[in-house]
Amino acid sequence: MTDDLKAVYHLFNPDKALFDEDLKKYYVEIGENEVRISKLRTRLELGLETGEAIKILFTGPQGVR
Repeated sequence: MTDDLKAVYHLFNPDKALFDEDLKKYYVEIGENEVRISKLRTRLELGLETGEAIKILFTGPQGVR
């Protein structure tokens, strides 16, 4: 799992868009965002409480609400 996570982390480059198989593999439908945002919020809150360093990559357009 750790090696897979490292590979995924190094795959993403904010200056380069994903294409073909990588795009299909890592694309997240917008309907899945609410659950993911909730999990991310929890992770950020726990990281702030414990002082644990975390690494999170945000990509894609900001969107409109």
